[in-house]
Amino acid sequence: MAHRGPDLTSLLGGLGPGAFCLLDGPNGTDLALVVSREGRREVLVLNRRRKADGDLPLLSNLAVDAVVVLLAAFVAPSGAVDPAASVSPRRVPGALYLTAAGNYLCGRDEFGRLATFDAASGLHGAINAEGLPQAVRWRVMVPQAGGVVTVYEAEPA
Repeated sequence: MAHRGPDLTSLLGGLGPGAFCLLDGPNGTDLALVVSREGRREVLVLNRRRKADGDLPLLSNLAVDAVVVLLAAFVAPSGAVDPAASVSPRRVPGALYLTAAGNYLCGRDEFGRLATFDAASGLHGAINAEGLPQAVRWRVMVPQAGGVVTVYEAEPA
């Protein structure tokens, strides 16, 4: 993730749900979506899948202060949507789930609980991801100089 653009350095605690940011961690830079579940702010790490199940990790109580905010970043499908999802119910780890109300990403916390979040607002959504159309490949994009720049492109697990 070699992002160059109009960014803002901020405190993680000052960001609301739906904000995309870059976190410096022990394993390098992580791309995260700030999310809210049951009134708690957490982050959904988008570029590191959990080894056990391929899900996106959902983290809380981060020991990170300053982060780089990716202004106006958004998630978009990249390539074809998986039509088989609407025929045979299944959940693909790390997929972007498409509904009439919005697009959702799933994460799994340290206790193994699965949670689904609106990819635009970062708010927890009580949807049943089984059987929804899925974009196995998706990307995080940032508007820049009259176009958009891809910051990260997800590949299937």
